[in-house]
Amino acid sequence: MSYEELLYLAPYIISLILSLGVFIYAWQHRHVRGATSYSWFAGGQTLTILGFILELVSPDLRGKILWDKFQWLTDTFLVILPFLFFSIEFSEYRLRRPSVVWSVLFVFLGTFTVLLFTDNFHHLLYPNPSLSAAQPFPELKYDFTYIIYIYALFYLYGANIYGISLLIKRALQPQILYRLQYLTIIFGFLIPLVLSFFSLANIKIASQRDITPISLAIGNLIVAWGLFRYGLFDIVPIARERIVENIND
Repeated sequence: MSYEELLYLAPYIISLILSLGVFIYAWQHRHVRGATSYSWFAGGQTLTILGFILELVSPDLRGKILWDKFQWLTDTFLVILPFLFFSIEFSEYRLRRPSVVWSVLFVFLGTFTVLLFTDNFHHLLYPNPSLSAAQPFPELKYDFTYIIYIYALFYLYGANIYGISLLIKRALQPQILYRLQYLTIIFGFLIPLVLSFFSLANIKIASQRDITPISLAIGNLIVAWGLFRYGLFDIVPIARERIVENIND
């Protein structure tokens, strides 16, 4: 691999290392409320960035599509879904009909997964894949179909906005003792969500159309700062807050 190629990959490798560090930290604190689901979330981000790097360095169209599908799977099951679990658990929100909610969600995800694996027959996700002439790595290009837009509207934005709204509602409660911790998490989650719109709208603000690794790096920088500055998964503040909330006047 040439010096130019290594320099091009450097931001993505840094993002990968940062995500891995957040995953290790969260996993070490998995006994704390929300830390297990967050560690899955950070691990999913790590795999997504790794898949993006492998897609970049793949020399042919078939290899790039393979690793692009890998990123769809990690985003779906190891990033967005764990974030939904985390936001519900960390905000202590109780779903009214959890069996119905999770059943509908998993039917949707199962249908999308089947479409992803059978795309060679119907081409509903990759209608016209091609490689650009970008240097030093050709970029996988394909038009976004209505399936992708439905997925993005219902799941990517729907699930993330719902989870973030739960955290915001929790942070705005008057008796909350650790509002800054919640706001740090919220801001770290908002960055990748907002920046993902540019990829969906086919607006290039970087060398590649998909800026997910960069947006995840920015979000992880904020979360990492919160982890070490505020101790987001410190069991003592959470326990103390719960005691104060339930104490008799």
